[in-house]
Amino acid sequence: MKKIFATLAVILAVLALVCSCTQKAKVIPERAPEGLPPVVDVDPVSLTLTFMLPEGGVKTAWEAGDKIVVHGEYAKDQVTVTLAAGDIGSDGRVATQTVDGLKPYVREDLASNLYAAWPAELVQNPDHCFFYSGFNTTNALLMAACNDADNKFQFKELTAAIDYNVSGDFDTYAFTGRKDAQVGYEYLQVKVTEKEFIIDQYHRTPVVTISGSINAGMDALQQIYLPAGTELPAGFDLKFYKDGEAKKVYTVKTETTAEPGKPIDLGDITAGLKDFQQAIDVTKAVNLAPDGNANCYIVTEPGIYKFPTVKGNSSKSVGTVESTKVLWETWNNGETVTEGSLISNTMFEGGQFYFEVPSPFHAGNALVAVLDENETILWSWHIWMPETEPTADEYGYAVGCKIMGRNLGALVDTQPGVMADPRSFGLFYQWGRKDPFLGPKEAGSDESATFVGTAMTTHSERVTQDQSSDDLEETATMPTTFLTVTGADWNLIDDREAWGDQERSNKKTIYDPCPYGYRVGGRKRGQFYEPDKNPGVAATFSASVENAYYLIGNPSAAFPLCGYLDEDGTYYADGALVWNTHMDHDTANSTYCMLVSGGSLKKGQKSRSIGASIRCETYDE
Repeated sequence: MKKIFATLAVILAVLALVCSCTQKAKVIPERAPEGLPPVVDVDPVSLTLTFMLPEGGVKTAWEAGDKIVVHGEYAKDQVTVTLAAGDIGSDGRVATQTVDGLKPYVREDLASNLYAAWPAELVQNPDHCFFYSGFNTTNALLMAACNDADNKFQFKELTAAIDYNVSGDFDTYAFTGRKDAQVGYEYLQVKVTEKEFIIDQYHRTPVVTISGSINAGMDALQQIYLPAGTELPAGFDLKFYKDGEAKKVYTVKTETTAEPGKPIDLGDITAGLKDFQQAIDVTKAVNLAPDGNANCYIVTEPGIYKFPTVKGNSSKSVGTVESTKVLWETWNNGETVTEGSLISNTMFEGGQFYFEVPSPFHAGNALVAVLDENETILWSWHIWMPETEPTADEYGYAVGCKIMGRNLGALVDTQPGVMADPRSFGLFYQWGRKDPFLGPKEAGSDESATFVGTAMTTHSERVTQDQSSDDLEETATMPTTFLTVTGADWNLIDDREAWGDQERSNKKTIYDPCPYGYRVGGRKRGQFYEPDKNPGVAATFSASVENAYYLIGNPSAAFPLCGYLDEDGTYYADGALVWNTHMDHDTANSTYCMLVSGGSLKKGQKSRSIGASIRCETYDE
């Protein structure tokens, strides 16, 4: 009968072990069931144990009150050792205490027979411990060790620290590996003997986010722990919260590897914090390119929008996108612009650029971009947010098309009989380039409209070093830079097709800045570009210089006298220039335009470096 009960006990022990080892991620095979030794209850012993901290580790000294779990074969027999001040040596690294009630786990193939884990409050050993130590988190400094013949325990660190300081009104944080990299486990079980030390022998439920509380005090050191060996190839995001609401985020985009005993010291990260943006609900996004792509998209109401991240009026990829950015926002006048009033959030996902327009809707213009891992701009797009929807008409001067009733980027039409509203001025463009520059803040001003974001800079040297190469493609990386180069033209290459000269081809180019269904006007389709050859159209011209507008056509189309950006990047307040697609075939670096100067309408011939207005014409794409 005793043999039957003994056999039954072994069977029940095996079943209990199998059940206790079942986990969400995998079953922990502490040992194969058929290989389990018989349960042998050993008498407890008293031993003098020595606990040694690792050289150069994060924990540099034992402290009174430190608790260490020491176990043999079973968790039920483990002992918690609480260190007293008298147990700790002078250097703090070594502590010695005589411990009662120990039940060593004896095996012929191992010299070690006791196993230790610190801190005790985080230890969660399996029922059948063997030579394993288990922990219920990895976001803490964790250590484990086995004894040698002299019952000395040389601890090894299982996690690595990320140290930082931060100032701000925060109470919690969330640490996330970028691109969903794994950052820890809900449970970690290590194997440690004199023969093997395997940090992640068994684990359950990997996690991609670590959360915790912020230590109080302006100078308090903050620490986050990762399992040793954790690799974050794309870096990480560290978000900070107050009362459950995300406030700021700190981002590291370089590869990060957690190594035990080698803290990653970020220093004071306060200056690197950025406002946190919630993820956009992509299921609610309105597609702005159902029929075709463009460099400019029109939005007239609040909502979530998307468009493909391709190069303008094409299907060519912009490259590998790492992040998104709002470069600038303007209300097209002199009012102080509120950041995020036009675009409150942006995001890249699945080849699409997503952005959110907040409520209430505010008219304006914004320039958004995608960047690579080096924060180099890959491409940018103009988000045109007019107060009223642009319309187009023939006006008695359009041949084979219709022409918009306002300049590209204007928020409202210019109204005859009153002082021109600066919101009707629109934006300025260097000939052949896709990216806009701000118009003046008011009529007759030599100052730009106010904005938030990246200011315009000037560049007076070749963008590329190769003098035979075209700067046009390179300008996509510098959409807020006004290029003067030689003082006469931003591009030394005779690129007649930058905007698709309609006398040479009938295609809208990749750099055309107009919305889908429109393109930069041609000089023969818009007859006001050559008043000398179209006297009937010229006869309809009249100017109200004092009110900063002029009229042309029948019925009249109103244009603002909004000036232009001179070739050196300064604002020229008088007159107006409107580009067309045609370059002068005889004069290098010169392009035709409609020029109004001194109250007179002329055929202009200007340097391509000048920033001028555009009137888009309809285009059957």
